[in-house]
Formats: sequence, structure tokens, C-alpha cells
Amino acid sequence: MAIDHPYDALPLGYRLNHYEILRLLGRGGFGLTYQARRIGVAGDMVAIKELFPAQMARRATNLQVEEAPGTNPREIQAAINLFLREAQIICHLKHPNIVRGIESFEANGTAYLVMRYVSGKNLRDSLRDANGFRPNAESLPALIRPLLDALETLHRNNLLHGDIKPDNIFLGVGFEPILIDLGSARWHVPELNSEDSVTYSRFYSAAEQMEPQLGALGPWTDIYQLAAVLYRCITGGKIPDAVERLQAPMDPYLPLADLPEVVRSYPRQLIQAIDTGLRLHPDHRPRSAAEWQRSFASLLSLSGTEIPLVTNTSSPLRQAPPPPPPIHPPLAEITPDLKSSPDLLLWLGGGLLILILILIFFILTNT
Repeated sequence: MAIDHPYDALPLGYRLNHYEILRLLGRGGFGLTYQARRIGVAGDMVAIKELFPAQMARRATNLQVEEAPGTNPREIQAAINLFLREAQIICHLKHPNIVRGIESFEANGTAYLVMRYVSGKNLRDSLRDANGFRPNAESLPALIRPLLDALETLHRNNLLHGDIKPDNIFLGVGFEPILIDLGSARWHVPELNSEDSVTYSRFYSAAEQMEPQLGALGPWTDIYQLAAVLYRCITGGKIPDAVERLQAPMDPYLPLADLPEVVRSYPRQLIQAIDTGLRLHPDHRPRSAAEWQRSFASLLSLSGTEIPLVTNTSSPLRQAPPPPPPIHPPLAEITPDLKSSPDLLLWLGGGLLILILILIFFILTNT
């Protein structure tokens, strides 16, 4: 969904390399995302993320991105270098549940990541649609499985998403999920880790995104965000945001396991796994998507999706045992092969020779 075009964004119709800016799709404290089209190619739509750290940069009248007053230019360059390094990795990822990166480049004093434009409904809109995604005990595991695999792929490549929310999960044919809005360096640059940069996603942000003293960001941060999305799917509401949970004398989060209507509708294993992912302190959550997956293990193995859960070869899924041998041996095993039985041929030849000798003896004795 497009938003009002801010004064510090690239203007509509602007030509950025071989792309034309059509509209602004979204913005955060770390950058702007545009819908654009490839010039000269009808219907070729892309999404372009522009690195624009609001706390460190400003837009000049010539549309260049320059450091804000009091910002060290080396900090901007460090963010650009990291953004491009991560963008290059994203462009090499090939995963059906991660939006495909096309190219990255520098321009206007900053960096850009071009990704495939994903049309259709995101999870937020689909949940509001009468014909959209309907969470239940069967459909939710089918949604979780590919998303966990996508996270495992990102984390294995030293990437975090950091902004997982219903808006950033698009649903394709058969409600197949696709993670979008990749390409942010904010998780690694302290100056970009401000509360303002995550306010728009506050109900899906982990505590360590708000309070850096709780510890570093990591896979456990993405796990919290995905668990918050699943909480939204199950309850139709949002959990208390991380700031409220941190400031309250007692954590106001009411676990799913304490909601009778949820317990009646979903397997306990699913409920407990989501509650584990929503623990407030990062040290109390699973440390990786693969570890969290084990909490869902038997439940996910029964889901209908065919997408492999974890592609990390260090922890392969247990393979199904080979089929048992047939009770009765096949016909070929019980039918003798004359060509491969020399003892049988010798026995038949000897018997035939004896018969011939008896016949000759009978003829000679009667002449």
C-alpha cells in the first residue's frame, strides 16, 4: 500500500539508473522503499530500497543523500558499505519464500537494492479478507514451515530480517508465504538502532530492538517477531509492545497456553512453541530457527506442505526408513535360470547319454 509522498523522498517519475520511480511503498528509520518500473520493458515492476538513515542523513536539493549536521561522514559510508555487502548476498539467495534480489548499486550518495515486486495481498490484508487466509490447526503449520525455512536461510547467510510483521509477509498461490522488505543495515549500526526506527512496527519488535542493553540482535530477534505474527493470527489481536512489557512491574503478556479458547482450537505443542518465541528476554528464547523448529517438530511433519523445513546440512531431517522387503520372493528368484546353472546342465546331459546307450544296446541285441 502506497503512502503519502514525503518531501525527502525521490520524486515520482525520477529516473534512477534504468528504473523510473512510480510511488513510495513505505519508509522506516533506516530507508525508503519505492515501486518502480524498468524503463523500456513494459510491465517489469520492481521494488527499490534506498538506504536513508533518518537519524544520520538528509536529502539535499539536488536529491543527493548527505550526512546530517553532527554526523561523521565515515558513519554514513560504513552504513553504505554494509548495506551493499548484505544486498549482494540477498541478490544471490534463491529461495521460494524470500523475495528475489535483482541488483544493488550506489547512486545519489547512498545505496540501493532492487528486488522483485510482489503483488497481491499481504498477510495483514488477507486476515481481514473474508476469502483470505483463515488460521486454524491445519493451515497455521503450513504457514510456519516455509517461513522457518526462509529464516534459517537468512541466518545461515549472516542476515537478519528485523522487520517481520504481517505487512511484510505476502501470500501467493495457495497462501504460500513470501518474506519481503529485505536489505537494512540498521541492525549493525548503533546510530540506526533508535526507538524511532521501529515505532511503526512496535507491536512486532523484540525488546532488544528497543533496549540495546538487553543484548545484541540475532536470530532470536526474528523468532520473536514471527511468533508475534503467529499470535496475531491465532488471537486476532496484538501482544503488548516490548516497551510496555519492559516498563510494567509484571509482564502483561498473557501466554496463549492460558487462553481457554486457544487451547481448545490448537495443539498444545504449537501453543507452547509460540509462547517460547515470545519470551521477553532474548536469552530465554530459542537461539536459532532450527532450534525453534524442534519445538514444532512432530506438528510440522504432519502439515501438507512439501517445502523442506531446514536446509542446513549440519542438522538434516531424519530420512524415512526404506520399505521392508516383500514377504514372498519375486518369481525371478524362484525360477531357475538354465544358462546360469552348470550343474543342472551336466546332470541333464548325462541322463540323455545313458538313454542313448540303452537304445543302442537294445537294437544290437535284437539283430
